[in-house]
Amino acid sequence: MTKYKTTSLLVATNHTQELMGYALALTERLYRRGLPFTKAGVLLMELVSDNQMQINFFDTCDREEAARLLQAMDEINEQMGRGTLRYGAEGLKQGWQTRAEQRSPRWTTQWDELPIVKA
Repeated sequence: MTKYKTTSLLVATNHTQELMGYALALTERLYRRGLPFTKAGVLLMELVSDNQMQINFFDTCDREEAARLLQAMDEINEQMGRGTLRYGAEGLKQGWQTRAEQRSPRWTTQWDELPIVKA
């Protein structure tokens, strides 16, 4: 029995909704009724900068509209609080939380986590 599934994207993307569609489709292909299913992971390979993305004639996604949607969601979540807007695939209630006790500080990406030095 295969314990993983892979797919190749028609076009490189950073659009959350599109990536979730791929992940859900792979999960449906992988899932077997009656077998325990505890967790899954996603591995992204061959990442490229968004200014290096190659277009594809058969791509049906409106990339500009997708970017505006993501920006609007980010702005609302920034103003109204994290998680104000979410995708339905995340579910209404999550019985688990990410454990971050052992997470390294993000000094290079989060201003509020910079160490304070007093001399």
